[in-house]
Amino acid sequence: MQTRVGFIGIGKMGNPMCRHLLAAGFPLTVFDLQPEATRTLATLGARETKSPREVAQNSDVMLVMVTDDAAVRAVGTELIEGARAGAVIAICSSVHPDTCRDLARVAAEKNIGVVDAPVARGQRGAEAGELTVFFGGKSSDVEICKPVFAAFSKTQFHMGAVGAGQITKTCNNLLHWSGVVACYETLTLGARFGIAPADLRAAMLAGSADSRTLRELHLIGMYWPHKDMETALELADANEMPVPLMREVNELVTKISAQDLRTLFEKND
Repeated sequence: MQTRVGFIGIGKMGNPMCRHLLAAGFPLTVFDLQPEATRTLATLGARETKSPREVAQNSDVMLVMVTDDAAVRAVGTELIEGARAGAVIAICSSVHPDTCRDLARVAAEKNIGVVDAPVARGQRGAEAGELTVFFGGKSSDVEICKPVFAAFSKTQFHMGAVGAGQITKTCNNLLHWSGVVACYETLTLGARFGIAPADLRAAMLAGSADSRTLRELHLIGMYWPHKDMETALELADANEMPVPLMREVNELVTKISAQDLRTLFEKND
């Protein structure tokens, strides 16, 4: 019997992820606070619902892709109330590890699994079906989720217990946002000395500075650096870890906009 999938949060990431699930043949039930977000998916065969609880009643694996910790806790609580024993809730949002651990403890009382499964490679990766997934949770729960996530991912990693996926995603994002700051400052410096950013980038991509962040700098949306950095610094503070570079990045990255990154190359076309 085909796994029934539920999806809550049909935004820039959720919509293409759901389209890949439908293309792969999974029965899909969806919910979003904005009803219009689910209408296109309904025309492709998804079942629309009026609440996360209703999603849970019709799903074996439930994916949560909402904005922040508060929304994850609220949605997760409803899913636990409506889910059957043996079902699995997968938290795809990038949130604090403790949010996932707290929900997992409550869900375990009803024999419902919880895994954290944040994804990397952004909207372009979601559209292409080439996301990377960082799983945290029991092996049995992760194995249930893997075939579902294979519909829209290229690579999957099981990093450890619940929370480990979020920690991995936070570390990934730390390097990413640090790279954005470094790339922006470096290309701006080169421009001051008469080297067009596009030319300097091409040269650096052929050298030891090559990175995906540098290659795609002009496409980065700068949507969530503040949230990512806040989680990272909170984890560092809780463990009394000095992270001086990351504190500096936190001050700088929120001052850079997506338009700044695009303009860097546009004025040198």
